[in-house]
Amino acid sequence: MDIWVSGTKEEILNHVRKYKEPDEVEYHHVDFNILDNVEIEVHFFPTFSFNPVANLRVKRWIRTLKMEDVTRMTEMPEGAGIIPMPTHEFNAVHILQHALRHFIYGGVGLRHVLDHYYVLKALHAEHPDDFEEVKARIQKTYRQLGITTFAQAMMWIFKEYLNMDDSWLLVEPSEKHGVFLLKELMQMGNFGREDKRLATERNAQNLKRTYVKIANSLRFFHSFPGESIGRIYVLTKEFVFSHIGLSKWGKNVE
Repeated sequence: MDIWVSGTKEEILNHVRKYKEPDEVEYHHVDFNILDNVEIEVHFFPTFSFNPVANLRVKRWIRTLKMEDVTRMTEMPEGAGIIPMPTHEFNAVHILQHALRHFIYGGVGLRHVLDHYYVLKALHAEHPDDFEEVKARIQKTYRQLGITTFAQAMMWIFKEYLNMDDSWLLVEPSEKHGVFLLKELMQMGNFGREDKRLATERNAQNLKRTYVKIANSLRFFHSFPGESIGRIYVLTKEFVFSHIGLSKWGKNVE
């Protein structure tokens, strides 16, 4: 379960510590596992990019958002209460950017493709009269965040394999990038669990592990160069800093 909380990182951590000392504090969230068999991540901000330049753009985009503008009050099933949920327009950007990062880092599966498919379906149903205006805003954000190519690949899968109507697609589909994405999805399995290449990456040690991770990242360069270069940058920084005794400064944002 992912929860985005309003406040500074320090404020959020102080609030979490009132209930439980965090299991782990990551770059953009803190683990807050206070319920049995439920993993909870409390986010300081919704998402990020490996590429430092792209990450500045992501941060700038997040700063323009007001939580009350990108959430809507939604009634939970069986009378469990009413909670704020992200709007479909926000999710059309956030879920795609989030999926791209996971794709480069360690794999996403068809379930993540379906997440985005149903967001688009709900978005179209919610905006029957002004869908083109909403689409134009989303396209602009895709360009700002550098995720248009990934969106084109995803739209190709939606059109060719999920029979999505052309009028629902947010950007022009790309067969070249879509075929590559689908092939990788089928080989990776959910979160890369079926991918032997990633198993090799996880089992390798020290320098070899970094080398294998970089080699795996280069697979994506021809379709998604920004995130590919970004992950290589992070891996290199992590390796160098950890070997000169400054491991906390080189900690990987993965």
